Amino acid sequence: MSIIQIMVTIIIVTILVTVILGVASYGAYWLRRGRRPAPPVAVDTRPRFFYRYVPEDQVAAEDTAAGSEVASESGEPESVPELAASSADAGNGRSRR
Repeated sequence: MSIIQIMVTIIIVTILVTVILGVASYGAYWLRRGRRPAPPVAVDTRPRFFYRYVPEDQVAAEDTAAGSEVASESGEPESVPELAASSADAGNGRSRR
């Protein structure tokens, strides 16, 4: 077999395989299209993988606004317990909720 015959054989086989895959994909499309849709699922708006990031400036501004309304006798705002740093994230300055 010469090199030209090998190249022609490769091209013809490639064309035939492409046509077969195209027909199979079209058949799979029609089968998928004919299937009934799944019942609707309730929408869950809670984050599934990530926690919302709140910048420290915004947290400090909210603390100041809330602290001016609720102040202790010494005039200092009370600390918010959920914003206190735990031992796990004390190094990075952020709190996880």
